[in-house]
Amino acid sequence: MGNTPKMEKVKGEILAIVRKKMSEAPRTLSNQTKAKIRASLTSLWGTRLKWKRSREKFLQLWAGSIATAAKKGGIDEQELDWDSYDKLKQEIALLQTEWTAEKAKIHKKKSAVNQVSSQHQRPWEKLDLEFANGLRQENSLADQIRFAKNRRSEQMLDQL
Repeated sequence: MGNTPKMEKVKGEILAIVRKKMSEAPRTLSNQTKAKIRASLTSLWGTRLKWKRSREKFLQLWAGSIATAAKKGGIDEQELDWDSYDKLKQEIALLQTEWTAEKAKIHKKKSAVNQVSSQHQRPWEKLDLEFANGLRQENSLADQIRFAKNRRSEQMLDQL
């Protein structure tokens, strides 16, 4: 413990001296030293490359497992293809256009049927005793609704 200098103070001075000596008298390396340096550098870069490739492979496997899990879906879900979302969007858009066209068609038919039926039939002629009797029977609500829908569709077909 005596008068040993602290490295932090001396470090800059030592580095300057070493640089000066190296620049004044450059030495050529022997072939054996060059071979050792080459071997150590190639092994160092080889290990770095190996680690890099292993990380890339791991990330690729991880992304693949996530993709297959997303493709298969959950327990109650159907299996999807890579372009399934685009296909589903197209199907939904097609269904919406068909539904709006059908709705407009039904609306036109209803208005035309109402105009024709109101001109030719009087209100008491519209009463259907069979329909009223069907409602009076002790049927379930679902049966009554089904009966009313069938009756209405028959009337619409008869008028067209």
